[in-house]
Amino acid sequence: LGEYQISGVRTNLRFLSAVLAHPAFVRGEYDIGFVMRELATLLSEPMLDAEQRELAAIAAAVAAAHEEKKRTALAPTAANTLSPWVQAQRAELKG
Repeated sequence: LGEYQISGVRTNLRFLSAVLAHPAFVRGEYDIGFVMRELATLLSEPMLDAEQRELAAIAAAVAAAHEEKKRTALAPTAANTLSPWVQAQRAELKG
């Protein structure tokens, strides 16, 4: 991967190289959750340029907002526990 030189488009070669060089990956200690567990390490500061760091921060903020929306939508309150619309939304978010 280190020998590839691709111009004109963005690639994930640095990310793939980080995966392949990760000590746990080298030892064969990986599974389907490997990338999510090691994401902070795989997306380390030296690997990302300024624009990529900004996009990663935006993605993290969006994910956090989504989780907060999910959490508050599922929180029972006196006003919404019997609402069929709230119950349908809860069922959708849980599923």
